[in-house]
Amino acid sequence: MEIKENSMEQPSAAQVETPMNAQVDQNLDNEKSATSGAADGSIGKFKNTESLLHAYNSLQAEFTRKCQRLSELETAAQSTTENVEDYIKNNQNLVGKILKHYVAEIQNNPSPVSISDSAGSGIPLMAPPKPTTMEEAKEVVKNLFK
Repeated sequence: MEIKENSMEQPSAAQVETPMNAQVDQNLDNEKSATSGAADGSIGKFKNTESLLHAYNSLQAEFTRKCQRLSELETAAQSTTENVEDYIKNNQNLVGKILKHYVAEIQNNPSPVSISDSAGSGIPLMAPPKPTTMEEAKEVVKNLFK
């Protein structure tokens, strides 16, 4: 099974530039000539509220297109990831190489020191019993060697 190269390439800056981008830029350039706070009713760099609304609508439309494109690219990336995972799972030679690498990494790194559950390896929860007779002492010694 061969991995197919992703035909989705990143667009260049010139390809991303759309007529709508140019129109928005032109509208903003035209509006820059208006004076801020003038008595003629201008709003900042916009001549009037209609030009402001037009610029806002243009920007919102462009934002929607960008979000849709992003969603398409995310879907394509997810699909590519799933294809790669399937390829790896179905290629036993590759799985073997991955496992060998993983085992080698584990073998080359020493295991951490840990507390063992063998006799004498930890702090007892109860104090050892103190025999009062020879028979009890004999039982304690037997239990130590079990």
